[in-house]
Amino acid sequence: MGRALVNFLTDHQKATYGINRQQVTVAKNNQMGIPFYERMGFVCQGEIPSWYSPERPNNLTYEREVGSTVGD
Repeated sequence: MGRALVNFLTDHQKATYGINRQQVTVAKNNQMGIPFYERMGFVCQGEIPSWYSPERPNNLTYEREVGSTVGD
């Protein structure tokens, strides 16, 4: 289900906005989310502070290239 949702959103963003990169933020301790995004081709770009609560663990930011379809 998660893969289908990410693929749907990616296709929509590429067709509507012409994106060529995506970025996600995932909690550093999210042991289900991190492997999922890595399987989807996202690569860790580094650690950032938790924006919603200083008491929470830091987050990791991931990015991937998706290639634009607008104008192709």
